[in-house]
Amino acid sequence: MAKFIIPAKRFYKIGEVSKLIGEPPSTIRFWEKEFKELKPLKNSKGQRVFSKKDIEILKSIKEKRDRGLTIELIKRELKNEKKKVEQKLMIKETLFEIKRELENVLKILKGLQ
Repeated sequence: MAKFIIPAKRFYKIGEVSKLIGEPPSTIRFWEKEFKELKPLKNSKGQRVFSKKDIEILKSIKEKRDRGLTIELIKRELKNEKKKVEQKLMIKETLFEIKRELENVLKILKGLQ
């Protein structure tokens, strides 16, 4: 598995992204059309600019493709990963709410002493 180091910037042009992930711009443009998760913006000159999130998605697509997965299988895996992240966020929110309630109970108990 290749290691990717992303320099600290807010947005990256397609040429920079191409060098970062080792894929030609044409492949990145193709993936942009195939994967709805990729949403590069356009700058004032009309050039695509990619966020760190977009680059992470591209890295994930590249790694899956390098493992021999087809476009359809990659789409399914990305969808499953998104569901897992959403589930983790829901669990985290629930735990935060429980923590808040327990802190309130603790305050009440301390007030009774």
